[in-house]
Amino acid sequence: MEKTNNRQSGGSKLLRGLVIGSAVGATAAILMTPKTGKEMRETIRRKSDEISTATMDRVASFTAQAKETAAGVSNKVVSMAGQAKDAAGDVGGKVSTLASQAKGIVDNYTTRAQEAGVAVADKVGSTADKLGTAAEHTADNYSRSLNNQNNQNSRDEQDKNSH
Repeated sequence: MEKTNNRQSGGSKLLRGLVIGSAVGATAAILMTPKTGKEMRETIRRKSDEISTATMDRVASFTAQAKETAAGVSNKVVSMAGQAKDAAGDVGGKVSTLASQAKGIVDNYTTRAQEAGVAVADKVGSTADKLGTAAEHTADNYSRSLNNQNNQNSRDEQDKNSH
């Protein structure tokens, strides 16, 4: 941007120099030639028209160059903005894709964890049932064993008393 400003101010200085130089040179040339009043006025008018035309031509040339440069800069800015927009869209699409993938992974692990929890709960329940059944059998066997022992003790005492 700084380079462009330097070019513009350089062009502006050049144009100003050309206009001032032309005006001073024309005035000096007119005033130095010996002519009558009528001839002098005609010469000044003609030179003034020439300077005006030359100045307008140069202004038009500089204006066209400035418009061309501005159009080039504008096109470049539009192109860069389009590239930036495309890049932002690409990043947005990638982020969206990654977010969807991450959600899928989390959902998958959540489902697995739930299934594993259900499986563990089923196994714990099954094991608890087996332990309960085993405890009942053990209690029944122990109770039978105690009854058998009590019965044996009773018989032994009866045998002892009968002898």
